[in-house]
Amino acid sequence: MHRKQAWAKRVRKERLKKKFLTRMQATRLLQTDSMGFRRLCILKGIYPRALGRSKQKSSGNDKQYYMAKEIKWLVRDHLQERIQDYGAWEKRFRRAKAMQKEKEIAFLTSNKGRPHYQLAATLKERYPYFLDALRDVDDAMTMISLYAFLSPDIHSCLLYTSPSPRDS
Repeated sequence: MHRKQAWAKRVRKERLKKKFLTRMQATRLLQTDSMGFRRLCILKGIYPRALGRSKQKSSGNDKQYYMAKEIKWLVRDHLQERIQDYGAWEKRFRRAKAMQKEKEIAFLTSNKGRPHYQLAATLKERYPYFLDALRDVDDAMTMISLYAFLSPDIHSCLLYTSPSPRDS
């Protein structure tokens, strides 16, 4: 093999390493446990990729690979911070309950003490139109999206649906 070809092959391998991350690498990068990572992936619509035989990394084909750019996108997302805040709140609540601190329990259960996060922005990002959600009906987030679009917060569902043949 020519020297230039060997160099090109090595560069290609390094580029592949940057394109895909294993599940464990992704959880370490996000500093979360596997359940939290799974929850984030479901909410954001990120799925593991099946690599072709030629693209498999040296670590093996028995692992799940995620695109690195999607994981880097999750790192900058605010939803992960909110989920972590909620986990910390649960720990504080359990501790206060175990120590029977009534004032702290009352504060933690009030609106000021409990962290809130809404999935409306995530749903709008994933399914900008109602039809996009309908095309992906097999997903659990789609059902939530359907309910979100049909909620009273949305003024008109007619903006998101196509006109029926009877209307013409």
